[in-house]
Amino acid sequence: MGSNGERSAQPAILSAAEVASWLPFTALPAPGQRKTRLRQQLLDSGCSTPAQAGGRRWATGCVSFEITQRCNLLQAATGRGVLHERDQIISADTTITQIRLGTGAHLDFDALAVGHPHCNRYALSLVVGDTVHDVNVDRTLTAKVLTHLGDTSFPRTHRRAARKAIAALLCRHPDLWWPTLKALAGFAWRARRDLVAARGRVHKLSFFVHNFMDAQHIERERAHACVFMVATARPALDVRAQRQARQLRVRVTRSCHAPRCGTLGSTTSTSR
Repeated sequence: MGSNGERSAQPAILSAAEVASWLPFTALPAPGQRKTRLRQQLLDSGCSTPAQAGGRRWATGCVSFEITQRCNLLQAATGRGVLHERDQIISADTTITQIRLGTGAHLDFDALAVGHPHCNRYALSLVVGDTVHDVNVDRTLTAKVLTHLGDTSFPRTHRRAARKAIAALLCRHPDLWWPTLKALAGFAWRARRDLVAARGRVHKLSFFVHNFMDAQHIERERAHACVFMVATARPALDVRAQRQARQLRVRVTRSCHAPRCGTLGSTTSTSR
């Protein structure tokens, strides 16, 4: 697999029988083993790389508590009146292109992996004034920091606590001092005019692109490496069961044995 997850072989598609027999997780692993399962699944799927956050930083990417169709409207014909065709196919790549055009920055969506690269793409940026700057300009440093992070928590709403967590991380790993200082100096130089204009104020902005599959063409590898779950009356369920349940018009609690596939296109979320 390349850095952008490209593969030469055609993906294996789950059969109807395999979809029907897909089982939910029936037991919660012990606290020390909760990342092991995901690490193994990503390894099986060829997605375990130095840049992979899944199974290292967290055991589950997201848990959904409701069936939602908001992601499925991007490539559907809904809401277009008599115009039932699109001039441009919406995919993860075209969505990322539009994000880069909109931000005016060549954001790196492959420096940090979040599960399967055909499903999820992530980029982290810093906003200075009205200008967006990519954070992951040095992939080697990104992978090195990820290796040392472990379970380090960075509070999103408390800057002082986040700074303390970063300082503690650097104190524990002196090998990060020089590359981090070099990266900060490079950022300060690239953003020098923006930093002066914004009086030193900097904000974090992250971009997350989800690319769900067609419910009739669920790829075995991507389903096996899924990092999203949905909570039901029964145990935790692979998120692909949601779409399957809606299509079959059955209650979600009866769809616990079918993997879910979302959309033909992509959806994008941002967070500060």
